[in-house]
Amino acid sequence: MEETFTSTVKTAIQEFYSDQTIFITGGTGFVGKVLIEKLLRACYNLRAIYMLVRPKRGETSEKRMEEFFDNALFARLMVERPDSINKLYMMQGDCELPNLGLSSSDRELLRLEVNCVFHVAATVRFNEKLQKATYVNVRATRDLLRLAKQMPKLKSFIHISTAYSFCVNDIIREEVDTVSITANDLIKLVENTNEKQVIAVTPTITEPWPNTYTLTKAVAEKLIETEGGELPIGIVRPSIVLATAKEPVSGWIDNFYGPTAVFLGVAMGIIRIVQCAGNCLVDSVPVDYLVNNVISAAWRVGATNDFNREPGVPVFNYVCSPENPIKWSKLPTYDLLNIYKKMKENIHTLSYFTIRQWTFVNKNTQHLWTSLSNEDKSLFPFNMNSFTWDSYIYSYVYGTRLYLLKEKIETLQQARRRLLRLKLVHYVVVTILLYLVYKIVTFVLNLIIA
Repeated sequence: MEETFTSTVKTAIQEFYSDQTIFITGGTGFVGKVLIEKLLRACYNLRAIYMLVRPKRGETSEKRMEEFFDNALFARLMVERPDSINKLYMMQGDCELPNLGLSSSDRELLRLEVNCVFHVAATVRFNEKLQKATYVNVRATRDLLRLAKQMPKLKSFIHISTAYSFCVNDIIREEVDTVSITANDLIKLVENTNEKQVIAVTPTITEPWPNTYTLTKAVAEKLIETEGGELPIGIVRPSIVLATAKEPVSGWIDNFYGPTAVFLGVAMGIIRIVQCAGNCLVDSVPVDYLVNNVISAAWRVGATNDFNREPGVPVFNYVCSPENPIKWSKLPTYDLLNIYKKMKENIHTLSYFTIRQWTFVNKNTQHLWTSLSNEDKSLFPFNMNSFTWDSYIYSYVYGTRLYLLKEKIETLQQARRRLLRLKLVHYVVVTILLYLVYKIVTFVLNLIIA
């Protein structure tokens, strides 16, 4: 049953966000869009959301806002809470630039008004150049922390990391481990060294991390632990983030990142084999469940400063494997070798994660779930224990067809007939080839016997 949030009685989480001003980086990204939609729809009494966006030449803020909401993701919001969209404001900036590219006037506005920060922005390309990965994933985090320390009204700061930030460990606990280089040293390196030299030393810097993405996310976490301890701050670490499960619509997705391109290639018959260990767990979570976890974590961190009594910043591993694991072998794959070159790079960069398995600890996340009231559990569900993978995979595949390939449901039967024809052609060709091989072998054997 879908919640429409019409009750006049606020839950604890809704009350926490009431009349609050929120700053979000990465709001135009996959997770950011879903986060904004849920906040505007479920926490409709918030005061304002400021979203950091890169400048776009020749486009007015009105035009960009119109384009932002012109998305199937926001259709439900437009019906249930159409006035909420007036609470979203775009603020020009760029996480690749110092101080997030903010103007002095915008910095001052954020400093004086913001109550909650969601730092979602990141470059998620595994093979991103170290310089850009450091600027976006590390320096932007440092500069935002410095700004947050000047915010007198700050109640909560949530940093979105990744469950694989410390993938060099077999057991990934809800704590920040050690890294081989500090954030400031890494920033100085890329700021004061030319690009060629940075590229040359990248393998040495990243070792033993498999790529620049996981390294820079680990460095950013360590930075938060060392410099953000005095703030009401927490880290949420999702595993592989996939399409929505339920809200605001099932199967919504807008990118080909991670395994989506591979799964789509398999579903289309373009990719027939994927390098993975079938018995290994594929730790994935739907984006709407992740967003509910993030919203809840911000409430918990802000409402109870002593959430994590142990030293360090509270970390929430948001993963499925401890409660509801799924194996790679359960996903649709084929046994024929036919790799589509456009997706080859994606498959290669994923292979580190598809042939390995980690043990995730998520006690903080489980504790967070049990601390929610029944009303908040209904409004912000993120418990993976009762999640049904079979029905989700169906809606996920359907969503990639509808939202990525832009193919309407009406064409489904036509596509099935086309696939059947191709399958028949395949078997006919194979049969003919086998017959020809048989005739050739028979002919050669007859010659030998003669």
